Amino acid sequence: MDASRSSGFRTIRWLRCAAAAILTIAVAALATADRSAAQTSDAGAMLAALGAKSVGDVSSPEALTCSLNYNLPGDIGVTLPSKNHPAFDKYSWETFRALNAPGVGERLATIGDNRTQWEKWSSTESLIQCAREPESPNCVCPGGDCFASGTRYYPDECRAIKGYRKYRILGEVSKVDDLFLQATHGGLSNDPLIDANGNFLRFEILASPVTHDYVIDNEFYTAAALDAQTENLVFPCGVESYTGGDPANTKSGAIVVKNAWMLLPNKPAAIGYKNTNQYHTEEVLIYTPSYRNKSGVATCEKQRVGLVGQHIARKTQKQPRWTWSTFEHRRNAPSCKELPPSGNQGGSSQNTSCPKNVGKNFNFYPKSCSKNGSKPDACQTCNAAPVSNRKGCDNPAVEGDTSWCLDKKPKRVAGITRACRQVNIAEYYPSAHELNKTCAANLGSTSVWSNYQLISTQWYNKNDGAVCQTRTNVKRNKERPKVPIKGQGGRNHTPYLANSSMETYVRSNCMGCHGHPTVGVNNVSTDFMYWILLESYNTDTSSDLATVLENAE
Repeated sequence: MDASRSSGFRTIRWLRCAAAAILTIAVAALATADRSAAQTSDAGAMLAALGAKSVGDVSSPEALTCSLNYNLPGDIGVTLPSKNHPAFDKYSWETFRALNAPGVGERLATIGDNRTQWEKWSSTESLIQCAREPESPNCVCPGGDCFASGTRYYPDECRAIKGYRKYRILGEVSKVDDLFLQATHGGLSNDPLIDANGNFLRFEILASPVTHDYVIDNEFYTAAALDAQTENLVFPCGVESYTGGDPANTKSGAIVVKNAWMLLPNKPAAIGYKNTNQYHTEEVLIYTPSYRNKSGVATCEKQRVGLVGQHIARKTQKQPRWTWSTFEHRRNAPSCKELPPSGNQGGSSQNTSCPKNVGKNFNFYPKSCSKNGSKPDACQTCNAAPVSNRKGCDNPAVEGDTSWCLDKKPKRVAGITRACRQVNIAEYYPSAHELNKTCAANLGSTSVWSNYQLISTQWYNKNDGAVCQTRTNVKRNKERPKVPIKGQGGRNHTPYLANSSMETYVRSNCMGCHGHPTVGVNNVSTDFMYWILLESYNTDTSSDLATVLENAE
């Protein structure tokens, strides 16, 4: 072999070795890269493939990472109008992680559970009751100031429980039953959700310190102040430039959280007993007014509950109609087999395409209610409200109210909810689906928070300027996301967003519903906050609740 050939072979061998070394380094780098970055690449291809299925979901891989670092953005960081729906879903997950963290700058627990920021906030009920009666012995107030955020109202029955001040309360002491009834277009429906173990879900609405202070400063907890109001209510708006992440700072804007809670089973034979460690849990006091108990006596009980659903509404300069982020527990319900059919309410009607059989128990669809199950008749038909369980427990403030006795078991036939998630997340909300996978992986299987999933985020695709204002004009062609359901005016897509724990039956459009309520003699807008009408105004007047709701349509 001559020298030139020998030199050539050595060069080739050197190049092969160098290439192998570079490949090894590249593989090692990829293997140690952040998990969310790896998932992002697949997300982009998947979103591109599914982009035509829902309006608003556009491939944007950089938006689908899920850092566990605390970040509560002041506003959405996109220029409107936009096709970047994934940025809104990322915004929702950032908000969820921040508000469910123990405090500003802290993280969700990656092992087990943790306390949350919102548990320190006042419920809308406590805000109103204690602002009206600040000297009441039923009020427990920070530093003795009953106009301060964090004030709690405890009915006498709850005060009788030893150490009651240590516990938050799930209770409605006025004649508005948002303690256990779901919302509807006209305010409240007569429809509760009764879970697989035969228990009523309970709900609460919590006001952030900014939201709380706006109501207190303007005395919007009284009908007199609302009657005197000549202009629409305008809650504070979050601003994009604010990066402090403190929900108590006015620049974070108004935030309202609505939680859905399920009684956790405490007996081995109960459905879901082995899975209670998969929920964010809290020991609370559950108050039931006398008219909702067959005994006719008000009760307050200490119970351990698990979080099964969470709405987060935020008002910002770029989104004066608020953003609406909705999360639920993955064990709530299976997905429906089909999309909801077209109809009158919001362009859709009840989705009745529940799977005939389920292979495991869901919170709102027990396996025994399957077609081949042991008690197929115990559950109501798909996504329909259960049958009233007993007479004599109707709300005296509502003419023709449906009776629900919260101290009695459900009806043996059609007494339990059978639900399916009305829109398949993976198929029609792909950016939410990808973020759910990424965030769950980063949180890890030992974190209770890895069991929660974003359904999607409702937002308005219009540039209204950088001024905080109230915008109640909601056009369906500007709402996002939309799914391929035949809608009003012959449109092929309809704005749709429903949570199986809070919009189990027909309701599906947060913005379209909440834009309606007005209050006072001047019919001013409540700025999308229905509780201002139902709790602040109605409970301070002699108006029949049904009349108030009818006037809000």
